[in-house]
Order: sequence, then C-alpha cells, then structure tokens
Amino acid sequence: MVSALADEQFIITTIDLFEAGAETTSNTLEFAFFYLMDNPEVQEKVYEEISRVVGKDRLPTIADKAELVDNEDHKIILYFNTL
Repeated sequence: MVSALADEQFIITTIDLFEAGAETTSNTLEFAFFYLMDNPEVQEKVYEEISRVVGKDRLPTIADKAELVDNEDHKIILYFNTL
C-alpha cells in the first residue's frame, strides 16, 4: 500500500513540475512577444542582429550566441537563441 501511494505521489509531483515549467516558459515567451510588439525599435534591432549573425538560410544554434551583441536591447536575442 505504501509503495503504491509513493508511486502515485511521484507521478503527481512529476506532472506538477512539468506543468509549472511549461507555464513559466509560456509566460516568458508571452512577455517577450508583447515587449517586442510594444517596442518596434527593439524588434528591428533584434531582427537585424539575428539576420547579421544567423542569416536567413538556416536556424540559429547555440554556437551563434557568442556572436550576438550583449547589451540591454539585445537581451531578448540571447534568450531566444537558447530555446
């Protein structure tokens, strides 16, 4: 009986952690998209920086992170590059 209860608790806790992580990621992406929509000048800088480093013929990789500018306007680039 104790083993079955422990297994059930483990499954419930694992699901809770997964859902919490998904919600955190969703909230972060939502904030980032709204921030870009509200700040077109930052959106343009992000687009130009990604185009300069990654180009338009491939997807970004974690190796591109070292080439991206690290300043306040580009913090969002660093986040998206790690997804």
